[in-house]
Amino acid sequence: MKLRLLLLVLLFTSAAKSGDLRKLKFLFRPDFSKKSIQASVLQTWQFAQADTFSLFLGEGLRLDSIRHPTGFTWKQTGRKIACSVNSAGRYNIQLHYSGKPAAAKNPPWDGGLVWRKDPSGEDWLGVSCQGQGAHIWWPAPPDHLQEADTVEFTSIYPSNLFFKGNGRMTNDWKTSDVRTTTWQTTYPINLYNITVNIADYAHYDEKLQRADGSVLEISYYPLRVNLDKAKKQFQQTIPMLKCFENAFGNYPCSRDGFSVVETAYAGMEHQGAIGYGNGYKDGYGGADYSGVGILFDFIL
Repeated sequence: MKLRLLLLVLLFTSAAKSGDLRKLKFLFRPDFSKKSIQASVLQTWQFAQADTFSLFLGEGLRLDSIRHPTGFTWKQTGRKIACSVNSAGRYNIQLHYSGKPAAAKNPPWDGGLVWRKDPSGEDWLGVSCQGQGAHIWWPAPPDHLQEADTVEFTSIYPSNLFFKGNGRMTNDWKTSDVRTTTWQTTYPINLYNITVNIADYAHYDEKLQRADGSVLEISYYPLRVNLDKAKKQFQQTIPMLKCFENAFGNYPCSRDGFSVVETAYAGMEHQGAIGYGNGYKDGYGGADYSGVGILFDFIL
């Protein structure tokens, strides 16, 4: 029985994961008034032999163009983009797309972009897509087995706001009207964990000094109107991290730091930009659904 289960897992894995997705490089521009986007993603794939794979693009989005090297062919049928490579090698494929991706009705359980206003009336954008998959807002493989080794994500957006993405910020500049910010991960990341958070964020940092002498950098991005609440509630972060690191070892994405960003939904494990929307209350928004008692902030 154990051998049969192992064979089934291997067959599923080999069938679902064709090729190796090495890098993703996004350029993303939202239009808050129209709830639409203009974007591109440069995908770097590695193949050991001639192969085929598929990308999918969510409802409301259109594929504007694909730039690709010799040896790569593609055909779009509805939401599916069937791709082929005629030999082993590394392929850089840049897909330009635009439109109105699905808006999440009940995030994070219902996927899509999350267009909201904060309590001050400022624009607030997020994303959640674990259930449906990343293709709901960009041309992506359909399965959760595929990961990118690194992601670089640049957003162009109104200068009065701030974009928090996965990983560490590598570039940030603005004019009177427009701001451009880039974030990059240095660890493999599941595709549904790639995120966008654009809002009127405040920002502050602290550090966790470990017993082994290493330091974990911790960053917080609450809405500006909630900064005082965040500084009080997030005092739980370092004790929480010490507890987990004592039990399981160091936080596994130390190079990218540990970041918490406020979202308009309960929360998501967006690697390097952990979504937090628990209302700065202990338990689940002040409630105890687990029966263990309201001892700490369950979402944090």
